[in-house]
Amino acid sequence: MIPIDDPGRESRSVYADILINSSTSPNSTTTNFSVTGGVRIKQSFATGQAAEKLANDAGVQEQLNKAAGTVHGRLERQKQLASDLQAQIATEIDRLPEVKLDAAGQAMRDTGLIDDANLATFKTTSSYAKMHSSKGIADLGKNPSAGDIAKVEKYLVLVREIK
Repeated sequence: MIPIDDPGRESRSVYADILINSSTSPNSTTTNFSVTGGVRIKQSFATGQAAEKLANDAGVQEQLNKAAGTVHGRLERQKQLASDLQAQIATEIDRLPEVKLDAAGQAMRDTGLIDDANLATFKTTSSYAKMHSSKGIADLGKNPSAGDIAKVEKYLVLVREIK
């Protein structure tokens, strides 16, 4: 814990590396801690502008992705796929005549993106609201799950089949 006199006072940015050496050998300078019977832990933390700068650093992002199990940018690929799907759905919805918008609502229901109650509400809204909802349903936010992406992919297939 870092004591701060006044929690309301802004503190300067901080970056620190912490190195813990639990070797039992008092003069151990080796990096082979298994030989000396200890472990070595290195942890870093940052606050303020230092944290923001590190968060935007590609090398740091790569290390964090690796530690989080999102090696090779899995989350980034999912975000890009979700964004591409949203754009394709918007194009398909724009091509539909107004009289076919209820079919887009049914496609949302058939893929599990909305339930029966939401479909009933959808059918009572204006054409503009139907278009907006039909496109917006594909906005999966910042952390799209694979399951949600699969539903939106299925929705796109169904929307393309509307004649």
